Amino acid sequence: MGIISRASLLYEIAETLGWISPLVITFGVNPWNAALINISNDIQENQEDILKCFLLALAIRSGGESGYNVIEKFYNDIHSKILKSKLSKKAHEILSPHLPELGWLQGWDLGLRFRLAVADAYVRYKWPPQSYAELAHDRKGRVLLADAASDISGGYAYLKAASR
Repeated sequence: MGIISRASLLYEIAETLGWISPLVITFGVNPWNAALINISNDIQENQEDILKCFLLALAIRSGGESGYNVIEKFYNDIHSKILKSKLSKKAHEILSPHLPELGWLQGWDLGLRFRLAVADAYVRYKWPPQSYAELAHDRKGRVLLADAASDISGGYAYLKAASR
């Protein structure tokens, strides 16, 4: 997929493949991440958010070095939109099934569910704690990441990194 030059084509391929389908999960995030290197953005903002949420969900599901590269690229933008309730319905529908269920009281909090999924992926795939800490670009964001890491078994190194 490294020869794809337009985001619209990448979007169409993902849509044709059924977004997070078993076939897409089998191949993981590597081919998609390779396509991002030379891509020009020719899609509308809501389609861009859908594509980013697809790639984030795939990274959370499949791991690998490309997984945390994708999370590093898109976490802050999507998290910010979630917190401001500016994520499109379709982007929400793609991301939400790949986030943990938290029950009735907290299940509505997409931001918390997203942070917990990212923290869990970092722990599960043993991605670098410093990368986790750098996902947020401000103190408030790092506090939210530290809080998420504190709720994940094995998340102490990520809690510590985000708390600095």
